[in-house]
Amino acid sequence: MTMHDTAPMLRIALAQDLANEILLLATIGAPMSKVETAFTNAGGKIISEHDDGSCYADHLGVQEYHTSQPALAIYLWAETALEAARDMQMKDPLTLFTALHRDTKLDALVRVIRQYCNEGLGTFVPPQDHCHAPATHLFEIDFLGIHATGFGEFEAARNWRKAAISTQNSEAA
Repeated sequence: MTMHDTAPMLRIALAQDLANEILLLATIGAPMSKVETAFTNAGGKIISEHDDGSCYADHLGVQEYHTSQPALAIYLWAETALEAARDMQMKDPLTLFTALHRDTKLDALVRVIRQYCNEGLGTFVPPQDHCHAPATHLFEIDFLGIHATGFGEFEAARNWRKAAISTQNSEAA
C-alpha cells in the first residue's frame, strides 16, 4: 500500500485526535483563544478572506467555514473531522499506520515515513556530516509519537516499526 492510499486515512485519524482535544476544551469552557492556540499549534490554519470576519479552519485535509469567529470555525472543523472518522470507523493514527504497514518492505516503509515527515507529520533526520556538536550521528525518526534511531535509514525504520508495535502491545496489556 502506498502513501497515497493511506494518506487520507492517516490524516483523518490525526484530525480525530485533535478534534477530540478541541471539543474537550469546549466542554471545560476554555477561552476561545486557547482553542485557537491548540488548533494552530497542531498545524491548523485559520484563513480570513473577507473584512466581515468570516473565515476557514483548515487542517489535515478538513476545511470548515464560519461567518463570524475563528473559534466557531474550529469547532465546526472538529465536528466535521469526527464525523469523517466515524464514517471511516477510524482507529488512532499509530494503530492505523502500523496495521497498514506491519509487513511493508523496509525500502517502502522508509519512503512512506519520509513522505509523511516531509509533510510536517514528523521528523526524519539523517546524521549530520562534519558535525562537531554533540549528536547521535544516527538516522533519527520521530513519527506518531514514536522515536527511533539506526545506523542507516532502513535500520531506523525497522527500529521505529518495532517500537511502534511494542508500544501498541504494552498499551493493549
